Amino acid sequence: IELLFHERRLPAAPVVQWLSVGMMTQPLSILGTSLLLARGQYRLLALLAAVIMILITAAAIVGAYYGREAEIARCTGTALFFTNLAIGWVACHELKCGVGYFFRELLPPAFMALPLMGAGAFLVFLTGSWPPLISIISTTAILLAFYGFGIWFLSPRLAKELMARIQLFPAR
Repeated sequence: IELLFHERRLPAAPVVQWLSVGMMTQPLSILGTSLLLARGQYRLLALLAAVIMILITAAAIVGAYYGREAEIARCTGTALFFTNLAIGWVACHELKCGVGYFFRELLPPAFMALPLMGAGAFLVFLTGSWPPLISIISTTAILLAFYGFGIWFLSPRLAKELMARIQLFPAR
C-alpha cells in the first residue's frame, strides 16, 4: 500500500490484510451457496444468510468496542473466515459427503494459507530494508514456491491435474 498510495492511506493496510484473511475461505462459501441454490434449499440459504449477517455484525460491533478500523477488520475478517467454512460444511453435509471428505479434501487448501501468512510476514520482515518492489517480488516468488509445494504435498492428484493443464499450453 505504501508503494502505491500516499502515507495517509496506510491505516487501510490492516483492513485490507484482515479482510483478505476472511476471504481465504470464500471459495468454500461460493461453492456451498451455489450447491444449495442448485438443490433448491432456499430456506436453508435464508437461515444461513441471517445467521451469518448476525455473526458478522456482532463481530464488527466487538471490533468497534475494542478499537477502530484495524480491530473491526480483524474481528469481521476472522468471522468471515469461519462463517465461510460453515457454509462449506453445510453444503458438504447436504451432499452427505461426510466429515472425512470435508477435512481431507476441502480444508487443507484453506488452512495451507495460514502458515504461508506467517512465512510471508517473516519474509517481509527480512526484506523490509530492501526497496519495496524487490521485497514484493522476492516475497511473492518464495511464497508461490511454498504454495506450489504445499499443493503437491497435500493434494498430489490436484498437482498432477494442474501440471497437465499447464502442459496443454506449450511455449511458442
